[in-house]
Amino acid sequence: MSNAPTRIEEAMRFACEAHKTQTRKSDGSPYVVHPLMCAHMLTRKGFEDDVIIAALLHDVLEDTGVAKETIRAQFGNHVLEIVEGVTEDKL
Repeated sequence: MSNAPTRIEEAMRFACEAHKTQTRKSDGSPYVVHPLMCAHMLTRKGFEDDVIIAALLHDVLEDTGVAKETIRAQFGNHVLEIVEGVTEDKL
């Protein structure tokens, strides 16, 4: 049995790092709590790994300095497509 982290665990770490200095304006809670809760809900409903990973990363493009190429390189095209589909265009 391997001790290597799963892709979901890697995405959790990635999201925690990307949002590490951010807090929610509404209540001051750590920003990453929302993506973690989204991913938890989707896991309980049986969604595939790429959807769960995208849930963890869904605010990364919108609210951090992480480039989409970084997400593509680490998690693949499908995850990036999902993340881009739910990212608010702030232009």
